[in-house]
Amino acid sequence: MKGAIAGVAERGLAVDAPAAVSLQCAATAVQFARRNAGSALMKMLGLLFRTLFILVLVVLTVRVAHPQMETIWSLHETPSDLLRVALGLGVVIWLAVNIFQVPKDPGVFRTWLYLGPVLIPLAVLCTAVIW
Repeated sequence: MKGAIAGVAERGLAVDAPAAVSLQCAATAVQFARRNAGSALMKMLGLLFRTLFILVLVVLTVRVAHPQMETIWSLHETPSDLLRVALGLGVVIWLAVNIFQVPKDPGVFRTWLYLGPVLIPLAVLCTAVIW
């Protein structure tokens, strides 16, 4: 990165000090992220925690979006239940799409590794209470 800044200075272009420092900091952060991209175990556990959490949210959404007094076939009689089921279906589809979109940033896996053991039992507890 220092070479790039020196190359800009050699061509006669002005490089102010804050821009040069921010470029160097960004380059250092990128190099650190590449060097410590994380182990395969961290990625696997982070992905497992993320997937489990999203699956619990899918179960919770299906339960909440279920019609209250009717079967699924009599939804057209009650507009509020029809709206509830339609919104629930949209949320479930969105969550299902997110299950299959794997994050590219290694920091996401580290975050799920830290938050997963806390959020998954909380989500399961909320699902059990609502059930």
